[in-house]
Amino acid sequence: MTRYKSAIFDFNGTLLFDCDFHNTAWKNLAKELLDRELSDYDMNTCIHGCPNVEAIERLAPGRFTMEEKNYFSKKKEEIYRDVCRSIPNLSLVDGSTGVMNYLKENKIPFTIASASIIENIEFFYSTFRLDQWMRLEDIIYDNGKYKDKVDMFNDALAILGTEKESCIIFEDSLSGVECAIQAGFKSIILLHQYGWEAFQHYPQIIFHSNNFVDILEFLKEQ
Repeated sequence: MTRYKSAIFDFNGTLLFDCDFHNTAWKNLAKELLDRELSDYDMNTCIHGCPNVEAIERLAPGRFTMEEKNYFSKKKEEIYRDVCRSIPNLSLVDGSTGVMNYLKENKIPFTIASASIIENIEFFYSTFRLDQWMRLEDIIYDNGKYKDKVDMFNDALAILGTEKESCIIFEDSLSGVECAIQAGFKSIILLHQYGWEAFQHYPQIIFHSNNFVDILEFLKEQ
């Protein structure tokens, strides 16, 4: 893999398929706060792709103060981590550890740029023993200063100390792909669960798969 010199991984939906866990956490929170069941319409229009605080405002316009929304946002993430802990043999996406081992063996530095908060990052770091591959302090996360992942990717690259032209971005979401492109990255590998039709017009996507086993074989050919 001489063509690429570094890599940046998204986490949620990429290294961990956890959309259902987040949905469960939101539904539990809504039941407690609003005494209502969230519909698929609620999830699609108020929750998905939206920061927690904004999602809470959309679910209950004008009902809560900013302090309350911040509190409930953290509570939602606590519920999410409890859901994760309840999953027997919770593990990263198949083949992902093989890809990370391959990068490490070939001395290709990599890190994570995630929209998760620090409490979740620390949970992931210990649960999945990410210390095998990276330092906790090198992971970019939602610390309140980022409006999107554009600057997250740039800050992650600064830690890796390489050029954008030789860095691979691993992403799963349309917003993540678009942020990587906006940031100037040229090589994106898409990890998808539900097809890749919405991504086909992005030439920056150099490979796509629903597992890292295929991705590893692709990397070995580069």
